[in-house]
Amino acid sequence: MIHKVIALCKERDVTLTTYIHDQSEQGKFQIEKRPAIIIMPGGAYSFLSDTEGEPVALTFLKEGYNTFVLRYSV
Repeated sequence: MIHKVIALCKERDVTLTTYIHDQSEQGKFQIEKRPAIIIMPGGAYSFLSDTEGEPVALTFLKEGYNTFVLRYSV
């Protein structure tokens, strides 16, 4: 799995976390199309729920999706 946290806007603490299937795990690198989903955890404007980010991403990852968690504040 390719897991990275990418800072999109440091001033506002906006990050994109990747959970991507690593194709080289199968012995050789090959490009494989997969569905993808962007998950945006909620939290009533004042915080972001931890239970709506990574756990959801890992569930979809197990089902074959490449997943991305976009963490932002309003």
